[in-house]
Amino acid sequence: MMRKTIIVSMLIFAVVLSGCSNQASSDLAASEQVADGQQATSDIAEQQVPSDFNFSLSFGIGVGNNIDTYGDTFTKDLIVAGSETIPFVIPPEKMQEIYNMFVAYGISELPDDINAYAAESFKDGSPLSLVTPAVAYELTYTLNQETRTIVCNDEGPWDGHTGPPDAQRQLVKFVKFVSEYIYSTSEYRQMTPASGGYI
Repeated sequence: MMRKTIIVSMLIFAVVLSGCSNQASSDLAASEQVADGQQATSDIAEQQVPSDFNFSLSFGIGVGNNIDTYGDTFTKDLIVAGSETIPFVIPPEKMQEIYNMFVAYGISELPDDINAYAAESFKDGSPLSLVTPAVAYELTYTLNQETRTIVCNDEGPWDGHTGPPDAQRQLVKFVKFVSEYIYSTSEYRQMTPASGGYI
């Protein structure tokens, strides 16, 4: 009888211990899930478009094309026929993607004048690379109550061995992302075709 009582007591203790262990595991998993959720929420919050984020991006030969989120317009360079400007509103979901690329490419860290910045690193006798006619880029943006402008063009002078610096490549990647979106829209496809060309 005593032996049965001991066995039953041990079984009850094991069940209680197992229950506590399972509860502790559940509590730990729950706390980890909450922490992961908070981290995910934090990550999403870090990527949210700031309320004052706007930009005016000009690009092309003579920077004739311009997307302007301050005034919600797009101007197309028609070359010999001048230019055409239309209302152009970037939807919030696309603005989110553009902002993500702005952050991913470190645009706010780029120098104001990328060509001048690159020229400072040249040593006497370095072979230089020049491009003519050159595509130029001018980005004015507002972020966190600060407005600044970044300029660059493909003309160089770049180091003949390594080509353009990373700063120029990052800006061009951003411009390409934005311009490809513009070219894909019905608003752009309905604009007047450009005529003529640059020499």
